[in-house]
Amino acid sequence: MSEKDLKELTREIVESVARSRGVITYTALANELNDALEGTDLEPSSDTLKEMLMELSEEDHHDKKGMLSVVVVNKNTKIPGPGFFYLACRLRAVGAVPAHASKTQKKKFFNSERQKVYGAQGD
Repeated sequence: MSEKDLKELTREIVESVARSRGVITYTALANELNDALEGTDLEPSSDTLKEMLMELSEEDHHDKKGMLSVVVVNKNTKIPGPGFFYLACRLRAVGAVPAHASKTQKKKFFNSERQKVYGAQGD
């Protein structure tokens, strides 16, 4: 399967999660992709997965839909990883906080961005 196909499948899965107003862990997303694609062995922390999520978020942010990867979270913290917050600051997303911000600040931005994405998926 090509990188483009992998990215499209990732978008389908993550948009489905957003439409159901839920979240998915990096591990569950990697497992779903591995199950759907024979011969794929993505790790939850792989650069490939991170890059795809960043690309999807950049595309949707530029289309005023919010950062789609907000619904992909760490299984322990229940919020996205540091790369998400780094990207939010780079994109100058409204209310973005840096990765070293307090847990409270990160959760506030996470909740705000998640509602924006949920709203965009409901359209």
